[in-house]
Amino acid sequence: MLDFEFADFNYVALFLSLTCATFILLILAITTWIKYAALPIFVLLMFFGLPLLQIAPEMLPSFYADWIYPWLPFRFMFEGLKEILFFSGELWNTAAVSLCWIAVVSILVLLLSIVKRSSYKENNSAEGMNDEGVEF
Repeated sequence: MLDFEFADFNYVALFLSLTCATFILLILAITTWIKYAALPIFVLLMFFGLPLLQIAPEMLPSFYADWIYPWLPFRFMFEGLKEILFFSGELWNTAAVSLCWIAVVSILVLLLSIVKRSSYKENNSAEGMNDEGVEF
């Protein structure tokens, strides 16, 4: 597109696949943990965060550069893609490592939410039973 040639198309495709998988895991983990209250959080992050990522960090006002920009999970995608496309970076860069850690933490939160839900169901079913296991 526009006569731009990728240094290595496979690097870009694998990095964007890692990014998509990480964000899906992140949204799924937070949504399973706090239910539908997570959806407005991600809508606000995308609405207010994505335009900030298109600006160079040096041009951001100090409030956004210090308090908002470091907390945006989408910045890892922009930083990694910028490194691969413009600085001839490798696939395994600092942004990819950060995305892998976000994915691992998201998987752990998903597993913990499953354990929390199953222990909650066990406690509720045990309270409704007497000593013989018969519901009263």
